[in-house]
Amino acid sequence: MVSKRKESKKRLRDGDRRGGTPAAGGLAGWLSRPWKAAAFVFVVAFLLYANTFGHDFVWDDRDLIAENPAVRTVDGETVQRIFTENFWRSSQLGGGYYRPLVSLSYHIQYQIFDGKPGGFHIVNAIWNAVVCALVLAFVYLLFGNIVFALVTALLFAVHPIHTENVAWIAGRTDVLSTLWAMASLVFYVLARKRRKVWWLVAALAAFAASLLAKESSAFLPLVIVLLEWGPFGFRELLAPSRRSVLRPALYFAILVVYLLQRYAVIGMVGSTYDAYAPGALGALALPLSILAGYVLKLVFPLRLSGEYDAPVPDGWADVHVLAGLLVLVAIVWSVVRYRRRPDVVLGAGLFLFGLAPVINIIPLGEVSAERFLYFPSLGFALVLGSLFSSALVAKYPTWRQLAANGYIAIPKMKPSLAGNLTVLLAVVLIAFAARTVARNGDWKTEEILFAKTAAASPHSARAQLNIGNVARRNGRTEDAIAAYKRSLEIDPDYPDAMSNLAGIYAAQGRIDDALPLVERGLEIAPDNVTLLNNLGSIYFERGRFAEAAQLFERVLSLDSRDLIAHFNLGLIRYRARDYASARSHFERVAGTSAHLELSYYYLALLEQASGNMSAAKRHARTFLSVHKQNDPYRQRAQSILSGP
Repeated sequence: MVSKRKESKKRLRDGDRRGGTPAAGGLAGWLSRPWKAAAFVFVVAFLLYANTFGHDFVWDDRDLIAENPAVRTVDGETVQRIFTENFWRSSQLGGGYYRPLVSLSYHIQYQIFDGKPGGFHIVNAIWNAVVCALVLAFVYLLFGNIVFALVTALLFAVHPIHTENVAWIAGRTDVLSTLWAMASLVFYVLARKRRKVWWLVAALAAFAASLLAKESSAFLPLVIVLLEWGPFGFRELLAPSRRSVLRPALYFAILVVYLLQRYAVIGMVGSTYDAYAPGALGALALPLSILAGYVLKLVFPLRLSGEYDAPVPDGWADVHVLAGLLVLVAIVWSVVRYRRRPDVVLGAGLFLFGLAPVINIIPLGEVSAERFLYFPSLGFALVLGSLFSSALVAKYPTWRQLAANGYIAIPKMKPSLAGNLTVLLAVVLIAFAARTVARNGDWKTEEILFAKTAAASPHSARAQLNIGNVARRNGRTEDAIAAYKRSLEIDPDYPDAMSNLAGIYAAQGRIDDALPLVERGLEIAPDNVTLLNNLGSIYFERGRFAEAAQLFERVLSLDSRDLIAHFNLGLIRYRARDYASARSHFERVAGTSAHLELSYYYLALLEQASGNMSAAKRHARTFLSVHKQNDPYRQRAQSILSGP
């Protein structure tokens, strides 16, 4: 006869394969079916972001999608290129990232939605809702408690920290990566419970997809190690053997293959960014400062910002570093104290493992960012979900019925405490949901986003830079100058602000004001291609063509696909009557950017000078189709088209 204890363990391991406990009635009874609970979570998560569907492209969306000509096609050649190039390469921006699945999603959706932002936002909301449903599936399959799974998934779904990931199209990297990571965890648990090899194959394939969406999911093998050797009842299901080592080893093997592919494509495994602070201060103290800020945002998600606000410490006695150390000690103490509690151990593991790649132990391009908390927030939701679900089970007999066959964190909770926690759960869910909907509005347009960001992060030089960029794009030159100056007041050594301000001065003919800014910027950032292009343009305007050509060639040595450098070198070679070289540069630019349509004009002139009038007319016709302004360029192109 099987003892009650063993029978209980078996239920915990296998879960309720009948799909829930149908004895309960009302809403609880309806949600007792896992697929219905997952559908409920999906709908809640999707509706929370419905007010983003009318949002515009903002920030990186412009470079990656709206103003990126490369994203407008999808064919076999395009797919091959996506899987063999830097994530930012097609948009002319830098960064050592390899995220082909995200790039592929931009290409495909651009065709489907005809380049309109609304479709992209809807897809972001759908993917986020799928992630939330997968969170429910993972927790339910692992713990066999539908109440625990439902509460955890709802807490994850409503948390405002996710708005940057979902309301911002470019924030989808973490969403898409987490979607595949959660699918991998679900398939892994099914493989352990069902003992079917194809579930393990699916889990490994999903992990590979997660890596191809974002490199930060490299931590997932550590989660598998935790699940294999942690307090999850699997040691009773499958006794320790080579199989207990094999599954994590297979995950690590997938990671190694990915890193080799990443190195083959972009020439690096890690990061090219410099640390924000020297030595141990940057490698240890800064991550502690970031950790403190992240925990504060998870608990009190009130002051949210598109800019990082974790201060870079200048010493170990920094209050943020000490706060981060206390947080880390508290997490480690909790794991040691409650080492037999799978909810605590798994929650801490998901949080810390998820943060490890993005907390600047390995230097990143950002000190901190709210989008980096997308997956780690699952650990926070899991621990809270365990506590609140225990209160629901203790308070309401109906919920107790649903959780009877699964893991319950606190099986005996005082009624008064259970009642208070139940009220607190309702307050948290409503408050978080309201904050999420409100925060979504901050991402509607760039004007709103950067104004809100500057208000939330008044000491951010980049926030002021972005305000200036929007003003400049909309023709408000004086507002742009004022914003760039404010940016330089905050950070006098900010090369991007120097470059953009110099660009306006140069366009206004104020070369004497522009030149010192560019030269100062290049002292700080000698390989900044924008500054090099600006200085080359200044030399060009002053007739110093040889020096300008040297600068543009240097830009191309740093980035062989820089369109501005190619165009300007084409102009210089054209003036020198080196038509063959000029043609090669203009052909590299033609058709890649609406801002450089003059490349067709000069190609027409080149072909005319070479006596190839059919080609000259073809280029003139293309130029006239995109250049509507009635100016000398258009008049000359029309004369070529109407000539013999």
